[in-house]
Amino acid sequence: MKTLRIVLLPLVALVLLLAGGASHSQALDAVGSQPRGSVAPALPSENLTIGTLLPLTGSLSSLGLAMQNGADLAALHINDSGGVLGLPVVFVAADTETDPTAAVTAAQSLIDDHDIDAIVGAAASGVTLAVAQGVTIPSGLLLISPSSTSPAITDLADDDLVFRTVITDALQGLTLAQVAWDLGFRTACTMYVNNAYGQGISSSFTQAFEALGGTVQEQVPHGDQGSYITELETCVSGTPDVLAAMSYPNHAVVYLQEALDNALIDQFIFVDGTKYQPMFDQLDANHPDAFEGMYGTAPGTTFTSEFSTAYEAEYGEPPSSFIAEAYDAVISIALAAETAGSTDSLAIRDALRSVTCPPGPSIGAGATAIDQGLQLAAAGDHLDYEGGTASLQFNEYGDATSDMMEIWKIQDGDIVHDREEPVAAQPDADGDGFDVCVEVYVGTDFLDDCPDDLSDDAWPPDITMDTVVDIFDALTFLASFPSAEGFLNYSQRLDMKSSDGVIDIFDALIFLAHFPSACTNP
Repeated sequence: MKTLRIVLLPLVALVLLLAGGASHSQALDAVGSQPRGSVAPALPSENLTIGTLLPLTGSLSSLGLAMQNGADLAALHINDSGGVLGLPVVFVAADTETDPTAAVTAAQSLIDDHDIDAIVGAAASGVTLAVAQGVTIPSGLLLISPSSTSPAITDLADDDLVFRTVITDALQGLTLAQVAWDLGFRTACTMYVNNAYGQGISSSFTQAFEALGGTVQEQVPHGDQGSYITELETCVSGTPDVLAAMSYPNHAVVYLQEALDNALIDQFIFVDGTKYQPMFDQLDANHPDAFEGMYGTAPGTTFTSEFSTAYEAEYGEPPSSFIAEAYDAVISIALAAETAGSTDSLAIRDALRSVTCPPGPSIGAGATAIDQGLQLAAAGDHLDYEGGTASLQFNEYGDATSDMMEIWKIQDGDIVHDREEPVAAQPDADGDGFDVCVEVYVGTDFLDDCPDDLSDDAWPPDITMDTVVDIFDALTFLASFPSAEGFLNYSQRLDMKSSDGVIDIFDALIFLAHFPSACTNP
């Protein structure tokens, strides 16, 4: 019946188009010219206050201090552009100490003592989960992490309050598995730090490696220890081809040394947590060239030229991992607050996707671009902020949907960039056939694949927004086919694939396949 429907509907609609101008006019009037759900700006009663919650001390302090620089650069660009809603943005930095307990205390202090509107942080996934579950979700506060990559964050029951500007380790595990397979490894074991980060990347690697045909013989967790001999012996008990080191440098430097000292295994692959030059320098002093030619993965370090130029001008060195992600987290909060016309955390949350999704003016990094973005946001324009990585976009669960994954290697004792490969998360996590940016722009429920009642706006094909996919929606669509010229932003509303910018037969087929269904997943 669906095939028959697709064939007959255009003929019926064409007849009605020619014979019934009033119906067509009603359809056009019902759509309007602005995306649904836009909020009229209002002057705030207080400054937007953003807290940064990063590891300024502890085992990830080198990472945290660099990310703080990225956040500070964003603060500079925002306030040089006049701030948000006519007032300077206030920034308050707090230290997680790379410890969940300390981070929870620091997060509560940001709320109690500084009345913050959003938090950028934390760095480690386990710390982010502790802060989110213990502090920010119960407080109804937006949290955006620049570097927490655990897949556990995707499934967090968070009332859409936890976002991240970095891709999930489900994608890093997939890339590392392919690297291991391409290197000829067919069996592996993993040594991973026993927290959300280590558990997540070990699990995702295992699933992807075994899908390729390999075998992960052991997944061995560890804590903060003086020796890892017992764990190493368990990991290599099946004589695997390679050991995947999925820890932090202060852990891995010990067990990698022990593995070589005791001739337990001499082939390794690495992840972002073990991408640390001083660790390899220390190991190389005792075992020269032991890691030569070995590979690892990490979220990409490709930045836009505008961001790299701005960062280097301010700090005198090129940016490194997660710095652009910290910058993008701060900027996206500011743009969302300007768009929402409010410093309320929930209002900012609700506007985040509308400032990071196509269609709309593409906004990059740097003082000039941020000034332009804030002006457009103040005017109520839909924005496509791409930021320092040129790829920022959030899916239904607040995860960044795409990025580049770096593949690095050890060459002459140094960590060197080998290549980068694009990776992408599912942009349609609710499985209704429409990616989140289409649903955000049209104004439908991007977390709902089917309606619960007649008031549920879970239908992207409901172009006229009258809670039923009917002939008026078909008329509006067909009147714009194959060109939307003269119909304001109907092209954005009707481009069902979202990414190609053209209304064509494929969009028509997607639309017609849902007609006259009252559900996006019939």
